[in-house]
Parts: sequence; structure tokens; C-alpha cells
Amino acid sequence: MNRKEYKFIMSNEELNEFFKQNYQNLNSIYASRKISNLYFDTLGFNVYSNNLFNDSNKFTFRFRKYNTQSIYKEIKINKEKKLKITAETKYNNLNEIQYTTYENKLLYPTVFTEYYRSYLSLKNTRVTVDKNIKFSSHKFRTKVQKSKVLNFNILEFKLLDDGESLDIEKNFFKNPQGFSKFRTAVGEIYNI
Repeated sequence: MNRKEYKFIMSNEELNEFFKQNYQNLNSIYASRKISNLYFDTLGFNVYSNNLFNDSNKFTFRFRKYNTQSIYKEIKINKEKKLKITAETKYNNLNEIQYTTYENKLLYPTVFTEYYRSYLSLKNTRVTVDKNIKFSSHKFRTKVQKSKVLNFNILEFKLLDDGESLDIEKNFFKNPQGFSKFRTAVGEIYNI
């Protein structure tokens, strides 16, 4: 299965212009929801460093909560190809998770991210819009909580090959950019 994903960093004005230009072709496919993540890393930020300096052979480890639903463990792996492993947990609150292990690494709570996501379709493309993105430190890492609210939004185009044209690039209105909430949050919150 071919999968294409492209991210765009957009100001509120650019996002409004995108909606104005595409309103006739945009359809809501799911209800908007709040997403809260707690990312994990080693004591020495090895997962962050590996993600920062490598294009492959890396992973991110997080626990995710949608609105008030269950908490899910998610591991995003980028080796020969991209893979995401998801499993529901018995946790009720992100703050109760003290540590975890993966690939013989002891991982500790590192950074929270939260945002509101809208789910749309634009022709044969799934579009997500993340707004009000906020990063926060975890009490395991800092005595005083530090947070940062981003002054931009993330628009992402995704397409799974289901027999339709893979040419989603024709919907581009500006150049896509690489963006990782995990890398950006750790770098911003801990000044790494």
C-alpha cells in the first residue's frame, strides 16, 4: 500500500484562506476532538536525539488520549517503512504513567502535547487540521512546569492508495514542510 503524507505549517490567515479557496470541496469526515499525548524518552533524551539526527531507524513512544476516551499506547516506527503500533491501555490518566520500556530502553515521561484536530476530506485526500497546539513539561523532568503555545497550525494531507489517483500534489497551495510535535516540543520545552 502506498501512503503519502504532507504537512503544512500555516498561520491563522493562511488556514482561513485555504478554507475559503476549498470550501466547496471540503467535507467533514469525523467530529473534531481534543488530543492529548504524553511522549516518553530516556533520561539522556536518546529518542529525541535519534529522531533529530536520523531519517530512519528511529521511533517515538507516546500514550494518547482522545477527548475523554481510553488511553492508547502508540509506537511510531520508521525503519525500512513507517509503522504505527497501537494498543488500548488500562490507564485512566496520563499522569499516572511513571515509566515504560521499549527495545531494551527504560523510557520516562518527557513532554505533553495537546491540540484540537479536525478531520476533513478534499477530493481523494484526507485532511487533518491541528489547532491550539500546546506543549508542557512533565514533573518528572522539571520542578516548575513550563509550557508553550504555538502561534501556527498544522495542516496535513494523507492519501492511502485505494485505486484512485495518487496525485494529491495537485492540491498543494504551498510547499510542504517536515514537522514533528515530539521533536519540536522537546526542543522548545527543554532548550535542547
